[in-house]
Amino acid sequence: TDYEQSSKKFPSTKSILLYATLSYMQKEANSLGISFGFAMTAPIPFAELAEPDFNTIMADLIENAFHAVDGQELKAVLVQMGSLPNGYVLAVFDSGIYFDSVVLKNFGRKRLTTRSSSGGSGIGLMTLHEIIQKSNASFCIEELLHISSYTKKVSICFDRKGQFRV
Repeated sequence: TDYEQSSKKFPSTKSILLYATLSYMQKEANSLGISFGFAMTAPIPFAELAEPDFNTIMADLIENAFHAVDGQELKAVLVQMGSLPNGYVLAVFDSGIYFDSVVLKNFGRKRLTTRSSSGGSGIGLMTLHEIIQKSNASFCIEELLHISSYTKKVSICFDRKGQFRV
């Protein structure tokens, strides 16, 4: 299993930065005992958002997913990139705990964390909010009740709607 995970190759993102981040996250997942996957079905629209900003969003979402699965029996994270009828989506599925309602209620308004005891500052979600606001993207959270491996899906939809959907 270790060999399989360490030699896993990701589909080409045509971005050295994203590939490096995904490779780093794969190593982190291995060290934390997390099953980590990546799928891409459409080219990344860097015209919508600068590559470093896209990378920041992706890294923050994956890191949050890693924290969400900590302590769970099943530790699984899947990153998916693809097209929408009216744009592009970056989605991260995980088998972890659901979002705290206080965090959801205050998303983009103030920095909050449910991990202050382990060093969380809430800056990741605030940075995410600022970046998606610049590109008028939508932040979507979906609780998955019928998919056995994952409990939730957090998506950034580059749909030019600027919505917050739960």
